[in-house]
Amino acid sequence: MESSPKQQNTEEERKSAEIIAKEVSPKQQNVEEERKSAEIIAKEVSPKHNVEKKEEEFTRKPVVEIEEEEEEMESIDIHEEEEGDNNVSLDEIMSVDSSDDDDDSESSAEITKACEETVVDERSGISQESNSSTSSAWTEKAAAIKNFVRAKSEVAVHTMIRRLSGKLSIDNAAHGTKDDEVESPKTEGKSLWNPLSYLKMMQNDEDLVYREEETVFEPVVMKGRIILYTRLGCEECRGCRLFLHEKRLRYVEINIDIYPTRKVELEKISGGDVVPMVFFNEKLVGSYKELKVLEESGELEEKIKHLIEETPPREAPLPPFSGEDDASSKGPVDELALIVLKMKPCVVKDRFYKMRRFKNCFLGSEAVDFLSADQRLERDGPRPIVEIASRLRLVYRAILEAYTSPDGKHVDYRSIHGSEEFARYLRIIQELHRVELEDMQREEKLAFFINLYNMMAIHSILVWGHPAGTFDRTKMFMDFKYVIGGYTYSLSAIQNGILRGNQRPMFNPMKPFGVKDKRSKVALPYAEPLTHFTLVCGTRSGPPLRCFTPGEIDKELMEAARDFLRCGGLRVDLNAKVAEISKIFDWYGVDFGNGKEEILKHASTFLEPQLSEALLDCLVDTQFEVKYQPYDWGLNN
Repeated sequence: MESSPKQQNTEEERKSAEIIAKEVSPKQQNVEEERKSAEIIAKEVSPKHNVEKKEEEFTRKPVVEIEEEEEEMESIDIHEEEEGDNNVSLDEIMSVDSSDDDDDSESSAEITKACEETVVDERSGISQESNSSTSSAWTEKAAAIKNFVRAKSEVAVHTMIRRLSGKLSIDNAAHGTKDDEVESPKTEGKSLWNPLSYLKMMQNDEDLVYREEETVFEPVVMKGRIILYTRLGCEECRGCRLFLHEKRLRYVEINIDIYPTRKVELEKISGGDVVPMVFFNEKLVGSYKELKVLEESGELEEKIKHLIEETPPREAPLPPFSGEDDASSKGPVDELALIVLKMKPCVVKDRFYKMRRFKNCFLGSEAVDFLSADQRLERDGPRPIVEIASRLRLVYRAILEAYTSPDGKHVDYRSIHGSEEFARYLRIIQELHRVELEDMQREEKLAFFINLYNMMAIHSILVWGHPAGTFDRTKMFMDFKYVIGGYTYSLSAIQNGILRGNQRPMFNPMKPFGVKDKRSKVALPYAEPLTHFTLVCGTRSGPPLRCFTPGEIDKELMEAARDFLRCGGLRVDLNAKVAEISKIFDWYGVDFGNGKEEILKHASTFLEPQLSEALLDCLVDTQFEVKYQPYDWGLNN
């Protein structure tokens, strides 16, 4: 049977209602449609939403954004439940309408109208949802802008520092990159560049160059031994030392003035006491001139190869052993040394005094009680200072000739530290504990304390190292001390207390020796200004090292001052009317005169006669300028 027109219309209406119900009822489809519609509405409300998303891509989402997203998801779930209820009511309407097969077209119109109303209600709910999302969008936008500005500022600061340091140009030249391609340190998690690492790289490069230079001058490694016989004041011996240094040959020097018994040994081996004399193992090579002849003929290289491969036999001369020909090691053992060994565990310990801790010290009263009660020993009289000073001067002169440059401005500290001459010096200064200084004459005091000061400075550098800054230099001048005549003397006490007549040191309001200090009896009656050109504390701007004798001390002081000022201590430019003088005159200007004019007049007496007269004429001009030279505290090695 053919269906009536009403039945066909009702069937079409049922199909359309089913299609609408399928589109509205599933929760997942509704959620997706609601999200899409919410995004469209948010774009219409805030047109900068897309820019916000792009900005958020460069930064990580903070914790606040994650919490807000969780709240939005919860709100979406609530709306989904409400929409589910709306869908159920729509299904009921459809079920009721489908059961009525005999209704006319008016009922179908009512169904479509109800569907439109539900869609409108859903859209109104989504619009309310979008309004709430816009309020949270502004907070998200503020956090995103804050993170974006922070990331860009970090990139800008890193780029600027790299440009200033020159690192960026080096990287661009090596890798061909651009400045704009610098990635944010936040996206990388950690910055790949640090300006301190660049400075460290530069330092490592300098150390590498210094090590390469050091390796060039490393001595030749050999199994054999070179013995060099020398004596004090020999020019050929100095030339022989320089020749062996240039060949990078390590040698053992035997000074026949220091070791008299080795002079007899040299006469037996070579038939005379002529120096210098060089031995390669047991073979006599000869003097300095014979070394030159062997070098020109090419035979020296063959001897060096033979020396590298073979060890010295028993017949070869031996290096000097510790204490050989040393007057300090002869005679009976000092009884006071034995007393000290027994007294240490009983009296010597760490103590606190005036908020300071002193290590390995003892009280005088306890020491006296210990000696009187337990030992009952009487002490011998003081030793003669003249004889000890003479031996000290001999060893000091041998060290200067063997381990310093010919001009005295450079010192081989490494070789001094392991030499037998320095070991003998250490034994001599132990004898200074029991000497008497008050009876010394002016000339003897000057020569003794100048030589001792220079050796003390070398000793402090070998023990403590070269001072790196002001604090280390202060420690070196004030805390490194010798015991002389029962009293301690530092470098500052010798310079300012004895040689300068107990004057105040630099940046110190107190004098080295107080009124009741017995060391003030040893001090000179007045300051000796020329001693400033003789004292060497291991710096490059200081005067050269030299040995001083009591008999010619005044002449040697004048020569030291003249050599120092003529070799850079005073530079005069008459055309520019400028004089540059050593910083020593600024620190100790009181010893040379009042004011710069008197200091220059005092210094001009040691210059050449013509330059001295021209300088004195320029001093009349008030426009003449005096400058102090910068002081180089670097090590004179």
